[in-house]
Amino acid sequence: MSNEDNVTAVESLILNDKNKLIELNKKMDREIISFGYLKESIDIIAYTY
Repeated sequence: MSNEDNVTAVESLILNDKNKLIELNKKMDREIISFGYLKESIDIIAYTY
């Protein structure tokens, strides 16, 4: 393996991790948004009764 091959391998690892992080962030955003709606619903119900 040449140095160029090593660099390419490391670059693809970094890119792969970056893509995983982006996916994780999207998933967490959706869950945080859902939690926000849930909390609002609970607040509305608590206020109503």
